[in-house]
Order: sequence, then structure tokens, then C-alpha cells
Amino acid sequence: MENEKTLDGFHDSYLIGIDVDHLTNSITLKLRLGGTVTSLIFLGATRFLLTEMLIQNIVYDIRELIPGSDAHQNAKALLDKTYWKVKKPGSRIVTITASLGAELFIEFESVQKLVH
Repeated sequence: MENEKTLDGFHDSYLIGIDVDHLTNSITLKLRLGGTVTSLIFLGATRFLLTEMLIQNIVYDIRELIPGSDAHQNAKALLDKTYWKVKKPGSRIVTITASLGAELFIEFESVQKLVH
């Protein structure tokens, strides 16, 4: 997967912001680890699912699911229930699992990392 390294190194990061923009089809996650704040910008985002958001949200893992895998199929089935207006669903899905708080699935085309 082309962005495998982009999603590495976020274990124990705090999820401190989520920006969803349906006009630009982008979802931005803002993460803090120590003194470093990083934004992950998911472009071509078609659908997402957010559960268990709390005042404090700690990331356990961020990983892209392998297309055709059971995990990918299960995530796609969950996303199929979220938003029916998508004309062309993305094939890439990332999952964010939590040590505490928010868990997400994001369907997207590409991802960028911006360190602040």
C-alpha cells in the first residue's frame, strides 16, 4: 500500500480534532503525540463512521485494510449502512482503533500527512 508509512507511528496519540467537509470530500484528523501535532488528510473521502467519541480519545492503531480481506468486507458492510448517496464508493478503507474513545472507518482515495 502506497501510504503505509504515512499511517505509522500514531500509537498513543491523542485524537484532538476531526474536520469533515462534504464539499471537498475530505476528512482531516488532527493528532497529538508529545509536542508534535500532525494532520492526516483523507482526500476523495466518500463515507465514514465514527463511534465512541469521548472528551479524551487515544489512538491504538491506524491501518489501511487490505481490499478483499474479511476486515475490509466487514468495514464496507458497516459503511454501506451509513450513507446511501455515494455514486462511486472508494475502494480504500482505513480503520482507527482506540485504546480509549473514538473509533473510525474512513473510505477514501488518498491520504496526506502534515506535521505542524
